[in-house]
Amino acid sequence: MNHADPVSIVDYSTIEILIVEDSQTQGERISYVLHSHGFSPTLVNSGAEALASIRARRPTLVLSDVVMPGMDGYQLCTRIKNDPALADLPVILMTALTDSREVINALESQADGFITKPCDEVFLLSRINYVLTNREIRTRAHNDDAVRVVVGDRTLALTSRPSQIVDLLLSTFDNAVQKNQELAYSYNRQTQSALDIRTLNAQLEERSQALVRSEANHRMLLNSNDSALLVVNQDRRILFLNPAAESLLQRRAADLLHTIFPFLVVVGATREVTLPRSPAPSVISEMRAIEILWEDQPAILVTLHDITARKKIEDTLQQAKEAAEAADQAKSSFLTNITHEIRLPMNSIIGMSELLLDTTLDDEQRHFATIVKRSAESLLGIVNQVLDFSKIEAEKMSLEVIDFDLPTALENVTDLFTKTCTDKNLDLTLLTDRQVPTALAGDPGRVRQILINLVGNAVKFTERGEVALKVSLAEETPTHATIRFAVTDTGIGIPADRIPHLFEAFSQVHAPSSRKFSGTGLGLAISKQLVHLMGGEIGVESAPGQGSVFWFTIRLEKRSPTVIAFKPSLTDLTGLHALVVDDSENNRALLTQHLSSWGMHVQSCDDGVQALVLLDTVAKEGQPFDVLVVGKNMPEMDGFALAHAIREQSAWNNLRIVLVTSVGQRGDAAQAREAGIQAYLTKPVRRSQLFQCLLAVLSPQPVSSAYDAPPLITRHTLAMAAAVPLILVVDENPAHQVQTVRAVEKLGYRTEVVTSGQEAISALEKNRYAAVLLECRMAEMDGFDTAAHIRKWDREFGGHTPLIAVTRDTTAGIQDLCQHTGIDEYLAKPLAEDQLAEMLKKWGPEKTRDEENDPIVTLVEEPHHEIGPRSRILIVEDDELSQEVTVRTLKHLGYKEVDVVANGREALEIMEQHPYALVLMDYQMPEMDGFTATAYIRARDHQIGTHTPVVALTARANKQDRERFLAVGMDDYIGKPLDRELLKTVVSRWVGAPVNSLSS
Repeated sequence: MNHADPVSIVDYSTIEILIVEDSQTQGERISYVLHSHGFSPTLVNSGAEALASIRARRPTLVLSDVVMPGMDGYQLCTRIKNDPALADLPVILMTALTDSREVINALESQADGFITKPCDEVFLLSRINYVLTNREIRTRAHNDDAVRVVVGDRTLALTSRPSQIVDLLLSTFDNAVQKNQELAYSYNRQTQSALDIRTLNAQLEERSQALVRSEANHRMLLNSNDSALLVVNQDRRILFLNPAAESLLQRRAADLLHTIFPFLVVVGATREVTLPRSPAPSVISEMRAIEILWEDQPAILVTLHDITARKKIEDTLQQAKEAAEAADQAKSSFLTNITHEIRLPMNSIIGMSELLLDTTLDDEQRHFATIVKRSAESLLGIVNQVLDFSKIEAEKMSLEVIDFDLPTALENVTDLFTKTCTDKNLDLTLLTDRQVPTALAGDPGRVRQILINLVGNAVKFTERGEVALKVSLAEETPTHATIRFAVTDTGIGIPADRIPHLFEAFSQVHAPSSRKFSGTGLGLAISKQLVHLMGGEIGVESAPGQGSVFWFTIRLEKRSPTVIAFKPSLTDLTGLHALVVDDSENNRALLTQHLSSWGMHVQSCDDGVQALVLLDTVAKEGQPFDVLVVGKNMPEMDGFALAHAIREQSAWNNLRIVLVTSVGQRGDAAQAREAGIQAYLTKPVRRSQLFQCLLAVLSPQPVSSAYDAPPLITRHTLAMAAAVPLILVVDENPAHQVQTVRAVEKLGYRTEVVTSGQEAISALEKNRYAAVLLECRMAEMDGFDTAAHIRKWDREFGGHTPLIAVTRDTTAGIQDLCQHTGIDEYLAKPLAEDQLAEMLKKWGPEKTRDEENDPIVTLVEEPHHEIGPRSRILIVEDDELSQEVTVRTLKHLGYKEVDVVANGREALEIMEQHPYALVLMDYQMPEMDGFTATAYIRARDHQIGTHTPVVALTARANKQDRERFLAVGMDDYIGKPLDRELLKTVVSRWVGAPVNSLSS
């Protein structure tokens, strides 16, 4: 069998088809189908008419039904094929019979095609096309004896014996017959189902009639029901009401029948309606409605229940609830306002103390000023406690979910009390069970707040003995761990009658008039609420004179240790592509300089729109960016918005995003995760920290099955990782590398491996290491030359890098050579674990270069509008002490052109006389507050085509206030009490660097 190009009929308009069908309906249907496709059909009703039509006007093809009166389709086909003048006329037979013998009859009658009815339009047309095409093929001359037919889009040459071809055709038809029988069986089943449905409908009708016949019984039941029942028709006219309805409505049935029911009726719904009654007072009723048949017609049964008494009780409870909420809101507002009022004089105390400490003072004066400053900071802590308490009561306290290392967090807490315990001659111990997971996720700031409160109380109330913080595992699941913290002391203890009230707000063990120890009585109450927010419990065990044990449990998510103290698989950034996006030219230049110094290919732009265009361009060029370093605060599209836009494009899924900002806010971490950001860094960002961050985000991160993505990398994450000392291993032998790394990591250190002295020098330029394990004998640059370069680098930049030689070389004089080249210690291979541990402990963490030698990547937030050469600053503040503190701080920083007004109205007046480079605006002032004044300033700017920077001064920087600052057009805000460095950063952003600064 071979193939040839098929021949197809294209011009249907020249093809005349004779349809022979005794069913007029079927014949007209077939005629309509053929005519719609361009054929020229003619319809006759019998075989005799067909022969007459053929002789009168010979058609192109005959399409004949088989079953017809008189002459059937087989007889018609036989007569056509036996007539020499008509023998080549194609004939296609159609039948609804499913017996395979029919195909034998078709073959015996010499038919050219056979169609089983019913058939669809596409199949009918394809059969006609195949018959005509095959006829054309057979009229051609061929050199072989093959039978050529068209099947699908191919022409086949059949060389099989005729008997084989017939057998194949018959078997194919048998399959079609089988399928047709299956369809017929399905049709019969459907017919039977329809009959069953009719039977069920008849039975249902009988039952409905029975129900109608029992209407008298229904009326009796309705009349005897205690509920008010009414029957209304589709037009809401009342057809029936029972005695209970007459009593509820206080109207007779005769007066209400056939009147319009006064309420909209919705079937299936329950609603409350007020029923008017005269002269009695109205009642509140609960109305329900269902569909029924009434007197053989559709109707609605309405049920009415008197709920007047219940509604009165609900209204009373609602009023009580609203009164309680109003009282709670008033208390919360009072606490917020009073803390704000306390902050005003406190701002002045802290600010003036800082200015005073910067002046020339003798020792006694400095001591007094320091006490004043510490007392003000203590007062700030009290105010913060009051604010926390008010937030908790108002249910506005929120928790962060940040990855952190538990041992490091615990050590940070105990470090705060080390000096106090030493002064009091107390032992302070930290005991952590080995089963406690170290890598966790939660709010480490709030955990630290609880621990500082409990440990601080223990130290305060203990005069001799010890204070111990014990941490154990209470419960564990594959994804979470419940940790138990217990603070034990040998202090004065607590009377039994005071223990039940310890965790109540403003509760104190000692009476205010006689107590020896100070405190607000809020610390334990806040701790309790924070513990409950974190899914735990808190309690105490104590007796007078026997010390106390304060314990609490919290439920935290588990993380893989490699997620917290991560070990980047990358050690080099050379060749990677980075995009820097920031509206500050200085920021772009600084970040570009650092990234380029690490061998990265860097491009930059100043807004998010340009960044999206660049990302699309480089992706089409086949060199996409590996990492995006973006500023948070940018006009039009900030860092978060840009990240969201990037994550909407699946083509950029592999792009790592690092967001940097000079001012971080609580909640930014959650927003960064939602935006698909991998790292979030806040000022100050050190060069090594930025390098480690890029290594981390660009390295494949291990992902536990319990988490969908690696955790967000923050300054906190990097600090936790840095808390585990990092050791640099320099060795060109892979086997020796593995042995050394295993020995070092077994002791709890992190490692980084390089294979040559030159790589070691490059690594030290980018990162800080607790120690360097240096193989002495290496090709190109051996350990001694490497040590000499490192010592030269140390002398140039300060500090001392611990160098420990690790080698199998035991020749004489090796130790002298090490000492001569600046290597601190020498260890022989194979390494002894105890000697290695002692050496790393001796030279490791304590010998790390000072952090001050690690340069800071100073990030600023550039103004969104060009300011011009002005340098005058306006302070809008109603508190005189705050005015003086702010003015003196600005002048101390070198900004001497400063004006002061007391409220927004005065600010608008003076701004008509002088242009200002910056307005520092308090937001709570009499006559005109900061929000209103800013709105007027923005309207004025719009009229004259300028932009006056306005920065809010506030002691309340919660989320709602921050949103309001930005909504009215303020450009930024600074919290009170003023942080001098933050004030300097913000002011220099808008005004420029100070000239002849006193602080310099």
